[in-house]
Amino acid sequence: MTTGNKRRAAAGALVLALGLGLILYVCLADRRQLGLAILAVTAVTAGLLTLCAALTEPPVRGKGAQNG
Repeated sequence: MTTGNKRRAAAGALVLALGLGLILYVCLADRRQLGLAILAVTAVTAGLLTLCAALTEPPVRGKGAQNG
């Protein structure tokens, strides 16, 4: 796993945690915040996509390696 993938995975995990925290806030504190709930769901989705993309990216074979 390269440094870029580790950073992407960390960013994805951070956004995922933020989204889950927002969902808990909306559910427990103020249920009338529809815009905040939409933002929370979007953050969770973006976090999952970023995390999965970083973890499933194939390793680079060499310095000048090209796909194909």
